[in-house]
Amino acid sequence: QNENWESQKFLTEFQNQFDSYKHVPLILQSSNPKTIYFGLQIMEQTINYHWCRLAEEEKKFLQNFITDLIFKFISNADKSNLNLVLVRKMNLILVKIFIQSDESVFIFLKDLIQSAKISEYICEN
Repeated sequence: QNENWESQKFLTEFQNQFDSYKHVPLILQSSNPKTIYFGLQIMEQTINYHWCRLAEEEKKFLQNFITDLIFKFISNADKSNLNLVLVRKMNLILVKIFIQSDESVFIFLKDLIQSAKISEYICEN
């Protein structure tokens, strides 16, 4: 019981650090859906609370990263094995980035539409 509490405390402290999002690419290499979800939570928290403090390069990196992640996740998955919880979380993050973006919205939309032409699954998503 105490071990679980200590683990949760560590994860919460890690998640609340300003630069924890920099570790997300490594976290998302996991094959464990719970670990992937944790990494996505870090990204969401960064967008919700730290977006305005990020440099433009970091914002662009996160936008491109989540977009690429969605495309890879959907393209590499058999539809029957697709983890819809993770896909929904990724989509939510993408929408939050979209809402936070101002001048790059139209470029972002154009890129998104172009990418949707790649496969049926990406288009459905």
